[in-house]
Amino acid sequence: MMGRRHLRWLLLGALLISLCPSAAAALPPCAYWDGDDLHLRGRVGTAAVSVYLDAGWPSQQGADGVSGLVLDHRKWERRQEATWPLDGRLLTDCRLQLTESGSAEGDGWTLRILSPTRAQGTRLIGGRSEALSFTIGRPFDCTAGRWRNFVHRNWPVTFDYPASSRVTAAGSEVTIECPDVSRLASGSGAMTLEHVWRVDAEGVGGRTGTRLGPFVSFANDTWLVGDDEDCRQRPEDIRSFRCERAAARDWRGFTVLQGPAPGEDRRYRPGGGYVGQGGGITYYAFLLGDEAIVVASDELPDDVSALDSPARGERSWAVAVARIVSSLMRR
Repeated sequence: MMGRRHLRWLLLGALLISLCPSAAAALPPCAYWDGDDLHLRGRVGTAAVSVYLDAGWPSQQGADGVSGLVLDHRKWERRQEATWPLDGRLLTDCRLQLTESGSAEGDGWTLRILSPTRAQGTRLIGGRSEALSFTIGRPFDCTAGRWRNFVHRNWPVTFDYPASSRVTAAGSEVTIECPDVSRLASGSGAMTLEHVWRVDAEGVGGRTGTRLGPFVSFANDTWLVGDDEDCRQRPEDIRSFRCERAAARDWRGFTVLQGPAPGEDRRYRPGGGYVGQGGGITYYAFLLGDEAIVVASDELPDDVSALDSPARGERSWAVAVARIVSSLMRR
């Protein structure tokens, strides 16, 4: 069931979309593309890439504008800067004129969609021309292929994750990102898992409480999620935009705190500017005595129990996130 928070974001998103240029209505006709999600795979120079394109906002080119993102898979695997944006126009006869961010004047792509499964053209860069040839297909499946098990001597839990993901461990936090270029182009954030410890928190009137990552409690096992300054009031007096009520659930042998990240969830395309308002980040905290594992993602349901009966048609990254969380086990 859709939570009120997600409904709020959807309504706001619909308002923003209504204020933005129409996605495909004013595009020149193309027999093989209607302006919605276009997924390309091929090579740019020596690099194996995935390319995502869509029409309308956030392109700056007007009614026939097209924009997107390129993902270099080798750089992604090496944890280097792996994406760059495209912006341009759809012309007649299914032709695309696109420029790369920061490219010299006159440089760019000339691409033609030849069929529902193929596109080709040329790329002019630095005075030289190179051929482009792409297959058109579906988004990258974040659940496909091998999965690995994360084990660390300082972590009280283990979990599984897809081998295709980029996993970055920094201190007590692990970040997991899927190489789905359409998701990256939408400005969606990575999934994080953080090992945290209980610390003291201070409320109004000299009250003391406990903080576990983003969650804080001052009395009677009532949990809030947000900043100390905004959550210092009594729970019944909370009116802050940056403090939300949280809940506790028993799930698969864990006590799990859950709640929405307070504040706005603005999304930005890498190198390409503001995309729109996201659906919001959800936090889970898996309690382990004085420790906890805090999970954060924009693909987590409001209630952890919903992971036991996933909705049909979920995006592959949402399925992967659910599988990662469901694999959490005490060591």
